[in-house]
Order: sequence, then structure tokens, then C-alpha cells
Amino acid sequence: MSKREVVFVDGVRTALGKMGGALRDITAEELGGIGIKGLIEKTKIHEKAQVDSVLLGAGWHCSRAINPARWASLYAGLPYETSASFVEMQCGSGIDSINHAAWKILCGQADIIIAGAMEFWSQCTVKIFDKFTALQVYSSGGLCAVVIP
Repeated sequence: MSKREVVFVDGVRTALGKMGGALRDITAEELGGIGIKGLIEKTKIHEKAQVDSVLLGAGWHCSRAINPARWASLYAGLPYETSASFVEMQCGSGIDSINHAAWKILCGQADIIIAGAMEFWSQCTVKIFDKFTALQVYSSGGLCAVVIP
């Protein structure tokens, strides 16, 4: 049995924004796709079909998509045949995705995997407590009061 090695080739990150800022209308999947596309260009992968899998995570699944990693890979232009998995975990989804990618390579299930995390809070529902309102909810539509029974 030959011994396989895992090599981390490169990394990218997208622009940083603030909640409700200039990037608020871009979905997490679109932002993830921009990152994947940038990584493919940076590493000079000649054929997108060389990528066996995309593993992405987020601390909070704010998307309407069942598998945001799948949509991010499609936005990046990867073939439909490229597998994609999404990890939702507070504080560690990105590193867990990377660990899972390394495991798949060591086990011989894949050769080239794009792994990491994508966070996008502008389209998440966030609870804000203050002294005037019991609870407010922020979504892409703005703040609204919520009554808690």
C-alpha cells in the first residue's frame, strides 16, 4: 500500500464587509463561489474537472439552499459532477472541513479538494436585545420587533 500525503497548496479570502453593508445583497453561496473561483485562478488548476470535491462550512446556515457548498461550487463554475458537502458548526466549521478533506485524501477518496469556510451575516436572522425592546430581529429587510410569548 502506498502512503499518501496531504499538501495544502494555497488559500484565499474574500473581501471583508460589515453586517448590512455594501455586500448585503450577495448571498453566502455567491461569495463562496467568488472565493473558490479566485483559488482556482491563483493555483492555476487547468481544468476545473480536476477538483474532486468542495467542503465548506459556516457557523450559521443562513441560506435557503439545502447545501450551500454545492451552490458555491456551481457559482465558481465547477462541473455538476464535483461533489460538495457543507458543515454547520459553531467555531470550527472551516477547520473541520479542512480536516475532513485531508482524511478523504489520505484514504484515497480524492486527490484535489477545496475546503474552508464561508460566513455571511447580512442575510442571517440575528437577535438583538436592548433595554427598550424585548427582542428585535435583524434580517436583510431591516429591524423588526418580535413578541415573545
